Amino acid sequence: MNKNEFTNKYWSYYLLLESDFMKTNRYMQISDKNYNAFSIEYAKQIQSVCGELDTVFKLASMIDFNTNGSIKKYKPAILERYNEITSNEVIVPAYELSIKPFDDWNNSNINSPQWWKDYNKIKHQRSNSLEAANLKNMISSLAGLFLLEMYILVEICKKEYEGTMSSFTFYGPRFPSKLFIIKDWEFTQLLGDPIF
Repeated sequence: MNKNEFTNKYWSYYLLLESDFMKTNRYMQISDKNYNAFSIEYAKQIQSVCGELDTVFKLASMIDFNTNGSIKKYKPAILERYNEITSNEVIVPAYELSIKPFDDWNNSNINSPQWWKDYNKIKHQRSNSLEAANLKNMISSLAGLFLLEMYILVEICKKEYEGTMSSFTFYGPRFPSKLFIIKDWEFTQLLGDPIF
């Protein structure tokens, strides 16, 4: 897959999901003080984000799209490919938040991040688990999707720009996230040849 295919098939969809989430800020301020606030809108958005994450997990772990995947299968493949993903911090600069969406994977006995477990509760037991459709799970799952897509994008760009990229520079998307950045990652635009 090249950068344009990735942008059209995955990154543009991510930006749509991010935009939908940002609209909820009109009614529920993005703040760790509101992390337990839940709603049917968050339930809808968490299901959309985690449904997309399931697709991106398959892409990142190179699991056949025609097979049934599971987080238990994705975790070892993703950690082997992107071993620093558990320590990466996704920053929400406008709201002074820091999220480590895959931090739970540092524990070898835990296959699913808490937000993924809660997504499954929402999906399968909504009548008993609507409280799991909260701001914390919403922003954590979206941060997880963002981070995983950035890893895939770096990998694609390294292949396409081999020999022209320093190991410390990532040529970021032309239309970046309006919500997140990754701590200690440097983003640069190629002049005259934007990545997207």
